[in-house]
Amino acid sequence: MITIFLLACIFSILVFFYYKKTNPPISNSMKWFLGMLRFLFFFIVLILLISPILHINKVTKKDSITIFAIDDSKSMSQNLNREKSKKVIMQEWILKLSKFFESNKIDFKTYQFSNGLENDTNRTDIFLSLNQISKKEKNSNSSDIILFSDGLNHNNNNFSLLEEINIPVSVLQLEENIQSPDLSIEDVITNNPVYLNSKTEIKILLENFKKNQKIIVNLLEKDKLISQKKFSNIDNKNEIILDYKPQEIGFKKLQISVEFEDLVEDNLKNNRREFLLNVAKNRANIVILTSNLNWDISFVHRALLKNKKFKLHLLEKRKDGYYSNNKIVDISDFILQTDLLILHNKNNFNLSNGEYNNIKKFVMRGGNVIYFGKIDNKISDILPLEKSKYPDEIIADISFTNLTKDYQSFAFGKTDDATQKICENLPPITAYFYDKKKGAEILAIANLQTKNPIIAFSKHFNGNVLMFAVDGFYRWKMWENSQNEWFDKFFNSIANWLINTDIKKRFFCTTDKLQYMRGEAVEFSALLFDEKMNSIPKQNILLKISYQDSLIEKYFIEKDDKYKIAVSGLREGKYNFQVETILGNHTLISKGEFLIESMPLEDSSTGINSSFLKFISSQTDGKIIRSEKDFEQLLEIKRKPKEIKRTKEIELWRKWYVPVVAILLLSLELFIRRRKGLL
Repeated sequence: MITIFLLACIFSILVFFYYKKTNPPISNSMKWFLGMLRFLFFFIVLILLISPILHINKVTKKDSITIFAIDDSKSMSQNLNREKSKKVIMQEWILKLSKFFESNKIDFKTYQFSNGLENDTNRTDIFLSLNQISKKEKNSNSSDIILFSDGLNHNNNNFSLLEEINIPVSVLQLEENIQSPDLSIEDVITNNPVYLNSKTEIKILLENFKKNQKIIVNLLEKDKLISQKKFSNIDNKNEIILDYKPQEIGFKKLQISVEFEDLVEDNLKNNRREFLLNVAKNRANIVILTSNLNWDISFVHRALLKNKKFKLHLLEKRKDGYYSNNKIVDISDFILQTDLLILHNKNNFNLSNGEYNNIKKFVMRGGNVIYFGKIDNKISDILPLEKSKYPDEIIADISFTNLTKDYQSFAFGKTDDATQKICENLPPITAYFYDKKKGAEILAIANLQTKNPIIAFSKHFNGNVLMFAVDGFYRWKMWENSQNEWFDKFFNSIANWLINTDIKKRFFCTTDKLQYMRGEAVEFSALLFDEKMNSIPKQNILLKISYQDSLIEKYFIEKDDKYKIAVSGLREGKYNFQVETILGNHTLISKGEFLIESMPLEDSSTGINSSFLKFISSQTDGKIIRSEKDFEQLLEIKRKPKEIKRTKEIELWRKWYVPVVAILLLSLELFIRRRKGLL
């Protein structure tokens, strides 16, 4: 820099003498004055030109310094024990460590952080904070960092920032035995479906409890307590079993809550879980009413007897009335208590008007019927088929229509090929020439030019009727292979279907909670059953989440006959969701809503994340401090004075007044020369 300055002076002096010699004759004092103006002008111009490369180096000696990085996030206000919060306990340790450093003449400096060094205490980003502290102290002789934190870090996507820190990071790790209790539910596992008035087990997987702790488990429906049970002497398997006996049929959204009997928890947000339960009848009452006992109805009766979940009553017509187990009975008493009514009309039922009306009322209020044989005019209005102008009967093969894809009952074989083979080879049966009514679904037709309907399904008010307009289908049973009793399975499936006939009630989706905190993943569970109430596998189920004008679409993942998906990264607000799947010719839809609260995930975590703190220490070759005895380990860290070289640039070209002075000097010289006639 001095060399450049001297060169600028020499150049300016040469300019000075040049003007002194070559200018026209004037007084010596004027020559010297004009030369001095020109000298100063060129000197300033040269300095302006070379100032960007001028700099001053300053070397100072600095002692090493330790950085105290103190977590100031919201989670530090949580109680770590019944008396003190984490923040208070950390301050006590900071005071002890400060005195230790002072006694050993070690300089230290403190930084408070949460989501970096900004004042955002609702979240914790330890990696970002350490990285920012390291960069801010790059010109100091920082030897190490001591981290005072609970380790509850809620941004685990920037591990790479830790690699940029080239000094040890030691951590203060509080003893785990002073942590506040924080019991939580990991999962709730049940069978689906479960059966009415039958004991079922609800398995609850727990977290953060110790052996022999006493736990109270509550089962709730719509925040109303259904049952409560206390558990003690729980082993280390993290699971408890709660018995439940459902009293109503249908889908239920239930809640499980858990709590310690004799311990106080600070965080109760993770103590409750919602789950779905599908309640079906354990033993359904089925009444078979036949006008003429024959092989057709005999084979159906034998098939249904094989299902232990069915309770059958066979009522056969005789000359003086209807009999069950050789005793005359009033059929109205059976109709009132049945879940499925099977009507087989060979000739005519010959019922009283009151009995016919009871059958109609049964269907209208939601009862379901399987109807075989000829149409009885007295109840023809509940049937999906009606008499046509052709009164004849005919022997015909039958073909199943595409509508059967909506109903798993018509999948006779284990594979589609097996089902197809059975359908193509069924023996011909007697078919009636009936016509389809409006709204009826035709599931099978006769292989004739007339294509008259053979099997039809329809709704009548709240009930459902499946009609077989055939006679002599005992031939199907006689034809079947003894190793594959598809006939028995077929009629058992049909019975199950009509007991659980509403397809809309067999698809349901829910979130595990109705309210979430910002940053918390939203877990969706979907259940899908066929008419046999078996879970349907390998189904594409689409989730659509809408918020204002935005839409998120994701597909569920199937696992253990359940469909689940978790969605994270949602901001606060009220969301609507819709779940869709296609089953046969039906598009099934389930809807719901949930709320993301502005409260961050920081509020839902408690305790000390010891494993995370250990990870930071191990990655940076830091120390772990558990007690005052561990303070001595910090003396092993290298702390040496360091020469800090600072370079300061001379930036005269950035000073506005310097070029102004140069212009004024040049202007003054030109003004004088003009006045003296030297221009």
